[in-house]
Amino acid sequence: MALLPQGDPEVPGFEVTGTCLPAFEVGGDFFDYLRPNGEETGLWIAVGDVSGKGVRAAMTAAMSSGMVRAHAGEARRSRRS
Repeated sequence: MALLPQGDPEVPGFEVTGTCLPAFEVGGDFFDYLRPNGEETGLWIAVGDVSGKGVRAAMTAAMSSGMVRAHAGEARRSRRS
């Protein structure tokens, strides 16, 4: 659950909210909100569903979430150049 956003983003003109209710204590589903170029008006939403259950799926989800954030960071940096 620590990988999931702790709050909902504020985007003018939109109401955005998300929740994840795992069937088990540990799982491989995740979502995240990312801001393009650090702007408050734009929003990227990432949704992931790793196959499997338990700690193995959670570890894969953690790595996938990190890769999404890293890739989004690269995209933001390349747009500024």
